[in-house]
Amino acid sequence: AYMNLDNERQGEIRLVVRDLKTGNEQDPSNNMIMPWGIKWSPDGNSLLIIGWEKSKFMSEGYKGGVFQVNVKSGQTDKVLLLSDYEYNTPNDDAYPLSNIEWSVDGKSFYYLFFKDRLVKHDLVTGGDKIHCRHPDFTRNTLDLSPDGKTLLFGLRYPGKEKSRLVTMPAEGGEETEICTAQDVNNIYTAFWSPDGKYIYFTELIENLKTNLWRVPVAGGKPEKTWSSESRVEICDLYPDGNQVTYSIRERATEVRVIENLVQELERLDKMNE
Repeated sequence: AYMNLDNERQGEIRLVVRDLKTGNEQDPSNNMIMPWGIKWSPDGNSLLIIGWEKSKFMSEGYKGGVFQVNVKSGQTDKVLLLSDYEYNTPNDDAYPLSNIEWSVDGKSFYYLFFKDRLVKHDLVTGGDKIHCRHPDFTRNTLDLSPDGKTLLFGLRYPGKEKSRLVTMPAEGGEETEICTAQDVNNIYTAFWSPDGKYIYFTELIENLKTNLWRVPVAGGKPEKTWSSESRVEICDLYPDGNQVTYSIRERATEVRVIENLVQELERLDKMNE
């Protein structure tokens, strides 16, 4: 499942589910705008996404929220709307909701108001349980261990103090510090290894270069495992733990010369008279 810019729908970003065996693609939720934060349910029948409904996108006070999409039927159900919640607004006007993660039984999920709190939301009752409060979470990090027992997230601090990776029991409880950032002050993103023995994390060096580190789940000195001369946006391990999958952000600029511009503008003016 991934996001795709669809020029046929006036530049909208749509949700795409692709069958890796047949190559067939479907858009199970064509009533959503800019879906992101895509997470498969444990049973593989639905997706949790963050997004906006087309019909309400321009409505005053509408801020979108979290939705559950049935992959087979396309039925999209509202799970929570940001307009129903109070939270601290990020200084850079970024979307305040960051990262969603299913519970192992598929009956609830975790989410971050990354300038405020980490919450577990019950899909049956609609109730929320606050697991942790902090003024500045790492906005790209919230991951459940492969055995479903432990949450991984990051805490940021003001000034030159380095951010930290911490774990917590999935049902709530005491935090355990795993490590701090290494070459820079802040960790960009972090995730579990498929076997649950290591935690991997990335750091952006001057927003251009990326380093990938790993540290044992019990903590210790991180080991640098890979570097890229590009900015890596999304990073994950292949299920066998031997390969890394990643996406790179690149920007290209051009300088062009427009010839006969004055004459063309004069011609257009005459046509419009």
